Amino acid sequence: MNKSILIAALFTSLFTPAFAEEKNPEDPTKIITKVGAGYTNSKLTFSGSLGLDEARMMNVTVNDDASEWNVGGSWLFDIGILNFSVRKSDYGEGAVNTSYNIGSFIPTSEFNFTPWSWQPFITFGYSYNDGVSVEDGVEKEIQSHSGYIGGFALKPLNDKWTALAFAGTTQGQNDLSSYWGGGGISHRLSDNHSLNVLGIVVDSSIYGDEQRLNINYRYEFN
Repeated sequence: MNKSILIAALFTSLFTPAFAEEKNPEDPTKIITKVGAGYTNSKLTFSGSLGLDEARMMNVTVNDDASEWNVGGSWLFDIGILNFSVRKSDYGEGAVNTSYNIGSFIPTSEFNFTPWSWQPFITFGYSYNDGVSVEDGVEKEIQSHSGYIGGFALKPLNDKWTALAFAGTTQGQNDLSSYWGGGGISHRLSDNHSLNVLGIVVDSSIYGDEQRLNINYRYEFN
């Protein structure tokens, strides 16, 4: 077998769309059709995902006054999932940001690494940011390229409860530096219904500190 055939075979084995399988509701590589609602810092959020087939999915999230939203999609491969999105964030007092993102989650189970029954995922990607920061009442336009890297992990405690943890950093142009982390718990109410509670902390060099408590409900269609 010549070199070109070997390279083609390797590429195909890594990036062939994966087939659906039963996964934890919190698994970031799960392709599914669902609707959901949540509560974040005194605002309601509404979300939905549409599974186009066993490997592709479209996603949308918006809060109750449309000041924050996210639209994107996902494509599942054997080695992980590729996500792309456009996200609008509102940090208050006129500070806003629109980001254009592409990134991935890769389960470390692909490398037989599942310490203490945790299921970690490596996440990384690229963002272009176009926003406005406010300092001492003065608005400043900001455009920057940035990259992020972090980790997400889930640990099924039993067939109903799952522990969650995540952390990471974003670094970019114009002194953009952000660190984020948090954790929570998820409860599977039935095969279709689930609920999670997440605490999130963000420390941004441009937009300041932020703490969020997210409560989310989802209904998954079979």
